[in-house]
Amino acid sequence: MMTLYVAHPPDYSLPFTPPASWVTAVENEFAIVFKDFLAMRRMIESLTHRVLQFQPTLVPFFATGGIPYVLPIIQSLKGPEAAPLIDRPRFHRFPGLSWNGKHDGETSTEFFEREFAALITAELEYTDTIRIWTVDATFTGNAINRLLKAIYGAFSRLKEQPKQAVVSVVGIIDASRAHRNDEDGILILPTEYGDLNVAAPSEFRPAVDLVDGQPCRFERSEGDTLFDLEVTYWSAPSIPTEDRAELIGAHSQKDKLGVYSESVRGRITIEFENQMSSSGTGGDTVASNILNWLAKPEESPPWRDWLRTADAPEVENYEDYNEAKRQGQTGLSIAEAMFSSTDDLVRGYLEKDGLLNDDEIQNLWDRALNEFQGNGAQQSVRWPNNLLRKVSASVRQYPEIADRAFKLLQVCFLEFAAIEPVDEDFETRLQWWKDKIPRDQTGSS
Repeated sequence: MMTLYVAHPPDYSLPFTPPASWVTAVENEFAIVFKDFLAMRRMIESLTHRVLQFQPTLVPFFATGGIPYVLPIIQSLKGPEAAPLIDRPRFHRFPGLSWNGKHDGETSTEFFEREFAALITAELEYTDTIRIWTVDATFTGNAINRLLKAIYGAFSRLKEQPKQAVVSVVGIIDASRAHRNDEDGILILPTEYGDLNVAAPSEFRPAVDLVDGQPCRFERSEGDTLFDLEVTYWSAPSIPTEDRAELIGAHSQKDKLGVYSESVRGRITIEFENQMSSSGTGGDTVASNILNWLAKPEESPPWRDWLRTADAPEVENYEDYNEAKRQGQTGLSIAEAMFSSTDDLVRGYLEKDGLLNDDEIQNLWDRALNEFQGNGAQQSVRWPNNLLRKVSASVRQYPEIADRAFKLLQVCFLEFAAIEPVDEDFETRLQWWKDKIPRDQTGSS
């Protein structure tokens, strides 16, 4: 996927290097409202069709608002009509045009105009017709206005203008954060979420009234046009990925005009209107899962299952539902631990704030038992004593996990297992084990 676009500046790439451990997935939980996520997927599907129809020469997009739309579009490009779009990199990621930093002395706008003018010039060796398509998220329309001025600035730098140039800009308006007050210098976008205010571009004006999701021809107020322009303002109920770096795998470095990778393991919880929810780790980093899911059709998993859940009647017995969900979370926790090495498991639970829960004690016991059986049940499993003290402290908080916790301590201290006071009451037995665990940080012996 990453070979199909070029990052500008080139040293600010997004490798999406996955973290080594799955253990902390339970500590990183990200909630997403299903109806908003579904609306975003359907918009991306429609945008992909438009890209295939438009057949752009160049697609500039911007960190970080354009990433969750353009990368799934790239993943979705298939079939003969997509071949011209993937024969060489046509997608180019730039720093946000509103960022106030500089790169080699240039502002983000100056950097874009110079770099993009060079890209247009390079394309003129292959064709005399330039077709530019781009998309960005915005609340008020200001991001789109900066983009229009920057594209015009790039064309103004060309030594030779193309025979024909067409620019198509899509501005996705987050209705949950859009402006709705009457103000001067605004355009009205009627939507199913009410009338939204869009800041009018200072140098361009619409030829007709705006229609949500439909391209509108824009004309330059004065001077040379340089290119034909259409702008599509498209409303979304909410943009789930906006201002959530972990969901797109990219943090902005506005002072340097760059981005850096934000790759985390974590659980993604999809929340439905019928009060149900679905959690999972998806087998990859949070950002990779989000971007991959947005590129998938609805008849494929996980969308197929999510749509069934969304159509189910509202939960009536929350006690039974929550118990079933708790059991599912236990299975999920065990599955996450299975993907982790023993070192990662031990380190993750040592670094975890607070006590261990029953799922985590079960994970430790399963791993300890496997190691114990692997060494022929001849020697103790050597784990840090401070982790085992954390286990004993957790037992006091959660007595229901005492049985498996005591078994865990037995395989870590074989020399004590034969003399453990198993017939004593819980408190006496727990205190006995606490006294036996050394206070140093080294492994058990």
